Amino acid sequence: MKSRYEGKKIAWVGPFKGEHHYSNFIKRTMEGLGIEVVPVDYRTDADKLGRILPSLEVDAVIVNRGEGIPAELIRSLAAPTILWYGEYIWGNDQAAAYRRAEVIGNGAAFDYVVWEGHNEPQVLQLLRNLNCSNVSYVFPVRMDQEIYRKMDVEKTYDLSFIGSATPRRQAFLNFLSDNGIEVNQCTNYNLKEQVEIINRSKINLHINFVEFKTHTQVNMRVMDVLGCGAFCLTEGVEKEEMFTGGEHLAYFEFNNPQDLLNKVNHYLAHDNERERIARQGHEYFYTNYSMEKTVLALLDKIDFSLSNKRSEIKRYGIGHDKFGAATDKILSFQSACKMMIDRAYPHHWHMAGYKLYELGFYDAAIENFRKSLELCPDRPETLDLLLRTHCQRGDREVASQLFQRLSRIAPDYPGLNQLNQLLTSERDHNVKSRTQGIRR
Repeated sequence: MKSRYEGKKIAWVGPFKGEHHYSNFIKRTMEGLGIEVVPVDYRTDADKLGRILPSLEVDAVIVNRGEGIPAELIRSLAAPTILWYGEYIWGNDQAAAYRRAEVIGNGAAFDYVVWEGHNEPQVLQLLRNLNCSNVSYVFPVRMDQEIYRKMDVEKTYDLSFIGSATPRRQAFLNFLSDNGIEVNQCTNYNLKEQVEIINRSKINLHINFVEFKTHTQVNMRVMDVLGCGAFCLTEGVEKEEMFTGGEHLAYFEFNNPQDLLNKVNHYLAHDNERERIARQGHEYFYTNYSMEKTVLALLDKIDFSLSNKRSEIKRYGIGHDKFGAATDKILSFQSACKMMIDRAYPHHWHMAGYKLYELGFYDAAIENFRKSLELCPDRPETLDLLLRTHCQRGDREVASQLFQRLSRIAPDYPGLNQLNQLLTSERDHNVKSRTQGIRR
């Protein structure tokens, strides 16, 4: 199957060694669309990336996850760069913080950041809050029909769970066992064994590894099950946009082990209903989703006409990227402009407040800085300018509170000493004014 991207040359950067079948599957899919793929394993070749990536003459560089790739290296590449990311990053727990640090490390350096998942407003906004450019999403599919397929085998397990045994998951599974449900647990990453377990199970269960609820997203494990034509019972989402409960799979209420137990007992007792849902889910999935559609949707996000395109600095003057560095790369300049125009970005409100501050319209500046902080509460640059604005208005107490907040959030912020001097001079000035007033 050729495509409108036939003839493009793309560097596909991801983990390839070991059990990373997904990266190789995407590579084969791109090649099937007529794309020349240059595979780069950023984990195995981490110490060589500084030589490998700049030497590639490609139309785009697409990175899957890409933790640890230096931001400076990504920014230096001439071709458009795309971060394709789908890890759990939006919660307040350690698991989310750990993965969020990956995006904080280099996400803003990419020309495009594409969420590997369905419409998740909180994730898309978080990515914008982290200064990521051209944020969008494509639905996730890892379905390789050569691996995930329906097998004509006997259902020997009532209930199976495949995945790592995190404390939260184990608590749910223990609850089922304590109530008479035998659970077949599998932590083996052998794909052939997983597919056989899925096919041999009456119910295939998915539980979120930590306590979080998604908007419309379903886990990749759900797609493994539907691809095999088996029945899937998964933890509930806010909105059933991708698959409908009772038609394509079944949901149990978020964080509700009793509802999980009730659903398990119900579907074990109703074979015909369970098999009907499994059949419908299998047919619906293959009709509406495929890796080819996902890859094409991803490539549609990229403006290939800007690949390696640079402006004539002498003719137009010097443009700046979103980091404030001079650039002649048109895509970098456009991304910086979009962030200032798009009201979904904290940077839009920050820059509007900054201009108002420079013009002396302090009340309006404060309003814009606060809107920026509503989207991104811990942004040091905005706290800095908000503090300065309150100093200009004489709001010393508010300015001092903002300084304490900034010191706590970003103790290494380079402007702290200057702000401290500003507050000190303000205090000294006010003390001197009060003393002179008493003498008079």
